[in-house]
Amino acid sequence: MKFNNSPIVCDSVNLFQDTLVDVFMNELQYYLSHQGSVNIAISGGSTPLFLFDKLVENYISKIDWSSISIYWVDERCVPPGNADSNFGNAKVRLLDFIPKVKSYRMEGEIDPVVAASNYEKLIFKNLEISNFYPQFDIILLGMGDDGHTASLFPDTEALYEFDKSVTHVWVEQKKVFRITLTVPVINNSKTKILAFKGSEKVKLFDSIRDSDQVKYPVEMIDFKSKKNFIIIGEK
Repeated sequence: MKFNNSPIVCDSVNLFQDTLVDVFMNELQYYLSHQGSVNIAISGGSTPLFLFDKLVENYISKIDWSSISIYWVDERCVPPGNADSNFGNAKVRLLDFIPKVKSYRMEGEIDPVVAASNYEKLIFKNLEISNFYPQFDIILLGMGDDGHTASLFPDTEALYEFDKSVTHVWVEQKKVFRITLTVPVINNSKTKILAFKGSEKVKLFDSIRDSDQVKYPVEMIDFKSKKNFIIIGEK
């Protein structure tokens, strides 16, 4: 994994959370001031949840939410009311507090092949196209203990999908289908933020950070741009 900026290492949970909020808000405000609107893609998992809480607590009245569009990096194939739904969790923690924001969910409750196709058509319609792929302004990613990011898991065909911007994937480890953005559309984003915490993830990152070989899905993500950030939580 190669990158131009040094990772931001935080030695406490509070510092990790505050740093992620600061980086996210700085990038958000940068694009609002330079473009007037922002397209954001958010991953599932636990990391975004405290970010949602902080945004509701401190920024509801400070941001022009009508200029922001929120998309999803990945989704579990469950209905939006299911406790495992990435959209559902974002709705109750963030979206319900900012009715002016535009959000575009992945349809986890329908056939995953159709859902992926529908979402691909949507982002091609809504976003600017650069290098043949839709381009997000900000994309927020996490990393699992197995090196997966988005729903790009080890040993899955989705890792090598370069013709599509969105695909479905069967995750054998979890016995479930998911929908995910693909590597090329993730790499096409203007700003990528990778945030993770925990000793196992830190250990994994340390083992791959200077590697020239690609063994884990997260290593397929390009962090060489100066507008990209890696934020590491407490060990």
